[in-house]
Amino acid sequence: MKKFFAYLPTHMLLCTCLGICIQFYWKIWEFSSSSLFITATIFFSLVFLLHKCNKRKAYIFFYLLTFIVLGITSTYITNSKNYKNHYLNVISSESSVIFKIKKKLKSNTYFDKYIAEVVRVNKISSCGNVLIHIQKTVDTKELYVNDNLFIKHPKCLEIKSNLNPHQFNYKNYLDKTYSIRHQIIVKNNTYKKLSENNFSLNSSVMYFRNYLQTQLKMIFKNQEERSIIFALLLGQRQEVSKQQLKDYTSAGAIHILAISGLHIGILLILLSFVLKPIEYIPKGSTVKVIVLIVLLWLFAFLTGLSASVVRAVTMFTFVALGKALHSKPPIEFSLVSSMLLLILVKPMFLFDIGFQLSYLAVFGIIWLQPLISKIYKPNLWILKKIWQLITVSIAAQISTLPLSLYYFHQFPGLFIISNLIVIPFLGIILGLGFLIIIFTLCEVIPYPLVYVYSKIISFLNAFIHFISEQESYILKGVPMPMLNMIFWYVIIILTFQLLLKLKIKYLIILLCSITILQLTYINEKRRNISKREFIIFHKSRSSIIGIRRDGFINIYSNETINTLENEKLLTSFTTGENLRIKYKKKKQLFKFQNKHIIIVDSLCVYPNKQIQNSIILLQNSPKINLARLLEIVKPQQVIADGTNYTSYIQRWKETCKKQKTPFHNTNVDGAYMIK
Repeated sequence: MKKFFAYLPTHMLLCTCLGICIQFYWKIWEFSSSSLFITATIFFSLVFLLHKCNKRKAYIFFYLLTFIVLGITSTYITNSKNYKNHYLNVISSESSVIFKIKKKLKSNTYFDKYIAEVVRVNKISSCGNVLIHIQKTVDTKELYVNDNLFIKHPKCLEIKSNLNPHQFNYKNYLDKTYSIRHQIIVKNNTYKKLSENNFSLNSSVMYFRNYLQTQLKMIFKNQEERSIIFALLLGQRQEVSKQQLKDYTSAGAIHILAISGLHIGILLILLSFVLKPIEYIPKGSTVKVIVLIVLLWLFAFLTGLSASVVRAVTMFTFVALGKALHSKPPIEFSLVSSMLLLILVKPMFLFDIGFQLSYLAVFGIIWLQPLISKIYKPNLWILKKIWQLITVSIAAQISTLPLSLYYFHQFPGLFIISNLIVIPFLGIILGLGFLIIIFTLCEVIPYPLVYVYSKIISFLNAFIHFISEQESYILKGVPMPMLNMIFWYVIIILTFQLLLKLKIKYLIILLCSITILQLTYINEKRRNISKREFIIFHKSRSSIIGIRRDGFINIYSNETINTLENEKLLTSFTTGENLRIKYKKKKQLFKFQNKHIIIVDSLCVYPNKQIQNSIILLQNSPKINLARLLEIVKPQQVIADGTNYTSYIQRWKETCKKQKTPFHNTNVDGAYMIK
């Protein structure tokens, strides 16, 4: 560990990460790019002068500060919103806009979804990314990467944030991943695909990938098998069904559906074996490394240059170069260098869940696996390989567990069994899959090989489905606040250090960390018991009301208990707040914190007198004279939930505005909470 922190790029990496976080969350730099460049240049010059003058303490301080500034710089420069020609600065309701398709997302029942770059607004060259929804019709044609679209008078709608507490924030995800804040909904007949289609390497690779998909569709007829083949070989997950995603997630094998370090590592082993004869020619080792790197990047292009593929190929590129240059130790330092390069080029990678998990998994394997493997030393070759797979899985799971619980709140108990089968199968699947692709390109279909390959994929799907059905081994709904996650990592690192070398200071810090972690859990429990809340959740076509007290939440709804038990918004909330749930019969009147909540639904029943501190909740589109109701009850607030028609809500909003009564629409304003 000391050697790791003595490595110069480690300090650069940590300071750069700090700078990225500072700029992203607090936006401390709001000036021009040129001013930022001058500031960074001054810092670099100052560091150089201090180093020459032998001012060690000042040099170290400004050296670290320089890389913090570099993190701020990269975050500012890569954010297109900071440029004057960003589409938000030039677009209007009368504008005509040209978009360029950058990526196709998974479609839903009604829309095809694409990430597009704004190329031109009227005659002004522009920049910025948007999410485009194109309505599906009979004659809707699929768009491809690099296609140009002309849309007249597009309406940019801000992407909604999560409407319920602890719900997945799709707006935040798009902003961090693609710098997208707005979406455009397009009817099929209101856009024009421009014939002009500029050549690019990305579009050429995309056409080649589409050709491969078309050929493979003709060979593999089963949709479930084909979707997994596309995901594993071509990095295309659009055809993977929700049930398959659920099965692979529950089995702890979801990582194999997103091409990442595991796939690239196996591919590197396969290519190294195939290219081994090159080593026997003069300077063969260097030539082999160059060929390996070129082939890995060609594969990255083939799979669409997704974030997971780019980081994995970059990581293994540095590892391959480190081994070729005989740097010691090559893996740890190569990982740090690759991570530093990636976040300088794409600072938002730092907030990508896959980026965080993949690097943590690799670091865990490097540091923890050698220690775990010492517990048992088998003599037989087959037992050694099995034990190696087990220790690698355990090391990766330990290093990623706190972060996984923080994001996903579940732990697959049978992950070792899944990985023992999946990882060896993955090597076979990749090897045979690329062999089939080569035959396909040669216009030769090896039917016996295709049959065997189909059976392997079918067995893999069946095995994963079987593991996912063992729900008693899946730990779900595990709360993990960020502070607790940080302390868990401190405990893991200190335990690792104590196993390497027993030191009193490590033991004292470990015991203090465990004590603080226990205190946070105790404090969390006290907070849950003492907290009181009345919550009107937003759910389309459903009414869900929650009353929280004493560590429980009572749920009142028009839905059945079976439906509510699978309701994601309730699962997310109860997990995030560490609450137990009770289901109650629906009521028409609630009293909470001296406030009366009156429900007016399709029966149109309401009090005929004024009630103090009252709130009216409108449900199921009641046909009432709201002005008259406001006159009689005189509520302090009117709320419309997700069970009402949009036209009714708009009319009620106007009425409340005239009567000067606050109006809350859960479809726009999110869940309503009384604390």
